[in-house]
Amino acid sequence: TTRQEGEDGRFLFATMPVGTLSLEAWDPDTRQVGRAVVQVKEGETTEVTLTTLDKGPVAVTVTQEGQPVLRAGIRLQYRGGAALAFSTEATTDAEGRAQFVLPPGDYHAAATDPITLAQGQARFSRANNQLETIPVAIALTAVRSLWVTTLPPPGTPAGSSLEGWSIRVLGLGRKVLLDAEGQGLLR
Repeated sequence: TTRQEGEDGRFLFATMPVGTLSLEAWDPDTRQVGRAVVQVKEGETTEVTLTTLDKGPVAVTVTQEGQPVLRAGIRLQYRGGAALAFSTEATTDAEGRAQFVLPPGDYHAAATDPITLAQGQARFSRANNQLETIPVAIALTAVRSLWVTTLPPPGTPAGSSLEGWSIRVLGLGRKVLLDAEGQGLLR
């Protein structure tokens, strides 16, 4: 039988087996994990305090062809460790970055560009007491592209080259340099 003993997080476990037991607690809201090992003796009440494991920073950067991807969707899936299974999501900023604070464990990260639908993934682990930010890089692989042909402005002399001109997708940080015929591949 188990019952909570109050608002302070204390629990009473009745009829426990004698011997060494490993206890683990997990808060699904904060993803905080606690662990303890206790020696249960016959006829005695044993009190144990679970110490929560730390959570630490993880910085995911999403790029495509070396350029940061704005508004890429990132999904992190917890793949093992002390906490129960969970996933979390974020969207990248203008530098292609998103920040997470995660408990120790193994993770799978997947990212998708909402415009081109390019995708990428990475796996990483976070150890207990790992206080420095863990950098995770995801390079997207294009699944769609756009062939662009630009026409010269009206009144441009015949035979003028558009080489060196560029087309940029505003707000997404994507651009392509055009060749002499005004063409380029935007990914």
